[in-house]
Amino acid sequence: PYDLSPAAFDSTLCGYNPCVPQPATTDKLDTLSDRLMYRLVYRRFTATTGPTAPAHETWVVDHTVDATGNDQAGIRWYELRNLNGTGSIFQQGTFAGSPQDAKHRWMASTNIDSQGNIALGYSISDGTTQFPSVFYTARLVSDPLGTLPQGEGTLVSGTGSQLMSGGRWGDYTTLDIDPTDDCTFWHTNEYYAATAAFAWRTRIGSFRLCLPTAVSVVAFAARWERNAGARVSWRTKNESQILGFNVYRVSGKGSLSRVNPTLIHAKRSGRPTSASYAFLDRLAARKHVLSYKLQVVGLTGVKSWYGVGSAPARG
Repeated sequence: PYDLSPAAFDSTLCGYNPCVPQPATTDKLDTLSDRLMYRLVYRRFTATTGPTAPAHETWVVDHTVDATGNDQAGIRWYELRNLNGTGSIFQQGTFAGSPQDAKHRWMASTNIDSQGNIALGYSISDGTTQFPSVFYTARLVSDPLGTLPQGEGTLVSGTGSQLMSGGRWGDYTTLDIDPTDDCTFWHTNEYYAATAAFAWRTRIGSFRLCLPTAVSVVAFAARWERNAGARVSWRTKNESQILGFNVYRVSGKGSLSRVNPTLIHAKRSGRPTSASYAFLDRLAARKHVLSYKLQVVGLTGVKSWYGVGSAPARG
């Protein structure tokens, strides 16, 4: 076990009673400030160069605190590193707006993408004009440690308050990373469309922080080869940040199946020059019109998609 000492914070919001005000009602919402929020997220970075170097393990998590000393809910967040080794709080901070304002932010969830960018999704409200809504904020891996300077985004603006004396809200929210690109954040949270009791709605929304990799795929196509299968080919313009490629077959329902057993390594990896590639999908079913997508894997582990809209291989 580790005994990590964070910077001082105050978790006592309104004596752990419902605390967050809403417009047009005296009913307040609970913040659950006595516990960590869902969930403690783990990610392993293996790059030895680039923005996520050196290789390390990282955990991100958050909880609700009194951000001002005046019972204003804010979000305390952390990035922990190498808990299997030396163990430390790599960075931490309290978010109460950018710039700080009088609104309450709580019921957050945190995650980190393949480039090391961190985001928080959360509820936001005040007692005048801001109905409980779903917002998010973020930091890029290159931003100063302990800050969330990328501003706030809105996933949905609530138009009603919750009329319920107990004040229970959420339990809990989640912010997940889309496995198809390892970059897109998906957040789910609750809100009200109209002031009522027990009439909450759920919103699921997404956003991205990943920067594009330095590659240009200038050609991507597929064709049938008699008694062989479908040959997928592509050509690049710049491979200065590219490790390799994966080829995915797209089903009629849109699901993806990787067809290359191991990574197809870039021929000019680390150099701003071009190269040509081809991969033979021997398991392709000739009776179908097939579609393919190309996944580009960067030196830092970032994955980007090319060939959106498919490349048909016709019989």
